[in-house]
Amino acid sequence: MLSDKIHKILLKQVEKYHVQKEAQLLTNGVQWFYLKNENEVKFSADKNITIEKAFQAKCKSVKIQDRSGEEYEIDFSKMVENPVKDSTSKIPVIRRDLIDKGSLATEKPKHWADMKSNENLMIVPLNSSDPEYIKVVQEFHKSVGSSMPIVKVERIENLTLHAQYMAKKRQMDTRKDNEHVLWHGTHVVAMNSINAHGFNRSFCGACSIGNGVYFAVHASYSVRGYAAPDSNGDKRIYQCRVLTSDYTQGQSGIRMPPSKSPTQPHILYDSVVDNTQSPSMFVIFHDAQAYPDYIITFK
Repeated sequence: MLSDKIHKILLKQVEKYHVQKEAQLLTNGVQWFYLKNENEVKFSADKNITIEKAFQAKCKSVKIQDRSGEEYEIDFSKMVENPVKDSTSKIPVIRRDLIDKGSLATEKPKHWADMKSNENLMIVPLNSSDPEYIKVVQEFHKSVGSSMPIVKVERIENLTLHAQYMAKKRQMDTRKDNEHVLWHGTHVVAMNSINAHGFNRSFCGACSIGNGVYFAVHASYSVRGYAAPDSNGDKRIYQCRVLTSDYTQGQSGIRMPPSKSPTQPHILYDSVVDNTQSPSMFVIFHDAQAYPDYIITFK
């Protein structure tokens, strides 16, 4: 009957409206991206809600389709996406808390260099006589010794990442012992992506205490295991600010911190560690909980 057809059409329109509203609400808080030629590309609103729902439900992965109907799978443990037909062709995905554009300038540290209105990222080399340079190198040498020659120290000035970090810090500052200066060794191939997009677990090889991003208490640990040399023999390590707050023992395979209480499963720890009595390694699962302040290039 005609009335039944009209009723079905109206139901579909109502359903579509509610899906769009839900997607809009989600998009206002969280946006998923994939990297294309080192640029962040937004997933559409409907894909965004599909991915976020699966992530919140603690699914291991989720499948989506592009406009041509080709199916892709997102692996949440590795934060990568690949065509279902080709599991070897992987690209990083990023989950980002959205921030007010107006907060970018207000969150900018006073000692940072001036930027043009359309700039978001600057890599600023520090002079070896600069007190800022000296302090960073002293902290590095305190852990690894002075036998490792410094090639250069650069300050990472990323407006978006810093504003997200500060917003997360304000949210977590009510908790104890929130912020720590930690170290993250890396290879040159990951450096540009970290500078532009922050720490992403798709570039992190370790997973012994969780599928997150790893930071060492002592630079010597990162130097030994993770600061791989390039063709010139140069190695790289980040000095970072990391929000660790309430932590617990990590375990292999987890992609979110455990719940603090069985009766309140939605309240999670903020990070996990290798040893709760004397941590040497912290793992975070939220990208906004770390900011890469400096990158040290050394021999």
